[in-house]
Amino acid sequence: MIDYLEIISAAVIFTGLVVLSIQDIKTKRIGIIPIMAMMLLLIIFARMRGTGMTEVILGILPGAAAALISLITRGKIGIGDALLIIAIGIGCGFYMTLEIWMTALLLSAVFGIVMLALKKATGKTEIPFVPFLLAGFTVLEAVSIVKMVRG
Repeated sequence: MIDYLEIISAAVIFTGLVVLSIQDIKTKRIGIIPIMAMMLLLIIFARMRGTGMTEVILGILPGAAAALISLITRGKIGIGDALLIIAIGIGCGFYMTLEIWMTALLLSAVFGIVMLALKKATGKTEIPFVPFLLAGFTVLEAVSIVKMVRG
């Protein structure tokens, strides 16, 4: 059976990531209001799907770890990125959120290495991270859909 609330949750995350990716690329900042709106909608949809609070809290853990890293590194990883990972965690759960975050880190590292090799960046160049979260989410959702179709 098709879980329409799961599809709507994925659409909310995807749309938020697209909007925030554009904002991150243009300004190197992301707005807190869209992230909070995503969180609120995703909490509502999670509760409507019958997701327990324990699962929601577990989903938040990767973002909480990112927030801790942001504090330890004095903002080298933006707190907005961490809050966005928390929002993703509410909608996707612990394991998928961890996979999205790790995929985004890998993609951003490859991008950074290429930019360094091409001398388009230095070790201090800041790159927007939300587009890599979008890429990670999109890749993992596509893999999930393929697995579902194959049965």
